[in-house]
Amino acid sequence: MAVSPSKIDVHHHIIPDFYKQMLSGIDLSAKILYPSWTPEASLAFMDDHNIDTAILSLSAPGATIAGSRDNVRTLVRKWNDYAFEICSAHPKRFGFFAALPGLDDLEGALSEINYVFNSLRVDGVTLFTSYGGQYLGSKIFEPVWAALDKIHAVVHVHPNHSFAAPFTTP
Repeated sequence: MAVSPSKIDVHHHIIPDFYKQMLSGIDLSAKILYPSWTPEASLAFMDDHNIDTAILSLSAPGATIAGSRDNVRTLVRKWNDYAFEICSAHPKRFGFFAALPGLDDLEGALSEINYVFNSLRVDGVTLFTSYGGQYLGSKIFEPVWAALDKIHAVVHVHPNHSFAAPFTTP
């Protein structure tokens, strides 16, 4: 009897109610239907599709929708702690890429990197392709890259729309 290979979903968004409520308050959410999400529904989906493990991550547009720097930091910490709880309850089924505040908040991003890698069992971090109109290769983000490189962190880069530019279609 052949053994079926393990499947790992490395792009598995979770949209907890507290995040979904924030999304409903921005214009972008009117164009996107965000599903209800629970760990149980996710596990059922994974079982139906023979997925052994899923790596959880925050959906775009990310925590910067929370507005002020303090609100963004609070949302990021709440999301990371929530993801950690799910992973702790289902350690063989879920891992997660931690969320960070916008990289234009260097102090907040560096602080959260320290927290998630020293206090939570993260598998890496998710970075969006741009922050404040600056792409990831910008020199202003070098301290974040240095911190991540120092700990050999896995970085999952997720596309997003730069809110500094208008939406356009070809």
